[in-house]
Amino acid sequence: MQVLADELATDSPIRSNSVNPGAVRSPMRAKAYPAEDAAKLATPEAVLAPFLYLLGPDSRGVTGCRFDAQ
Repeated sequence: MQVLADELATDSPIRSNSVNPGAVRSPMRAKAYPAEDAAKLATPEAVLAPFLYLLGPDSRGVTGCRFDAQ
């Protein structure tokens, strides 16, 4: 992500950031970890903030950043 951000830094409207959502309660995670207690995991809605930030106007010019959702 950082290398791509550096390569696109000059005159490019493309931004490169990454979001680590952490362990999230989802059907795919339940299949991968069937013995895990899903009640202890964050819901997808609980980890939306960094995604919404990156989609919104406040993040214009933000590139090469890593976000942890939890």
